[in-house]
Amino acid sequence: MAYFPFFIDLAEKHCLIIGGGEVAYRKIHTLLEFEVTIHVVALDLSEKIKRLKENHPLGEYLIINQREYNEDDFKGVFFVIAATDDIAVNHKIAQICKDKNILINAVDQKDDCSFYFSSLIKKGEIIAGISSGGNSPVLAKNIRKKIEECIPDYYNDLNKQMGEIREYVKQRIKTQNERKKCLEEIFRLGDKRKRKLTNKEIVDIIQRYK
Repeated sequence: MAYFPFFIDLAEKHCLIIGGGEVAYRKIHTLLEFEVTIHVVALDLSEKIKRLKENHPLGEYLIINQREYNEDDFKGVFFVIAATDDIAVNHKIAQICKDKNILINAVDQKDDCSFYFSSLIKKGEIIAGISSGGNSPVLAKNIRKKIEECIPDYYNDLNKQMGEIREYVKQRIKTQNERKKCLEEIFRLGDKRKRKLTNKEIVDIIQRYK
């Protein structure tokens, strides 16, 4: 079954990660970039996770409890990641989540998941996620690498600029069709010059569509 790729604002949402090993570390490292509050519960915590709390620029979003999990940990949680090395424990966590209608990702246990982590490309606000439906993370990773090579670094600056000028273009160009053509031309020139455009370059393009 194919899974629909929602893009969700995770800022200020709450995530519970049960487990403190390498897999948990990778999930935490990825999620911190999206400013989600992460509560990690595990008896055994890797030093890498502890260092994330201390050294990551967004380490304030990480809450660590070195103990066994309990049902109170699930209160107010948007999604859960079961990342222990015990299949039975992960399955039990998944059942609790399903009973409470909480999204669950049980690592390497496809039947216990209600969502998957995609193989992620992130360049600023440009995000692409590749999923194999849980069948082959190796395949998803290799597809991700091929796509990543097609996204130049300057796209991040150009993307920001396109977002900043949308309202300006909307106010000055009356029809939707002309606005679309204008924005396409701005992007093409930025792509050609491999950078964001100067204010003069943008104004010159807009003048042609007024």
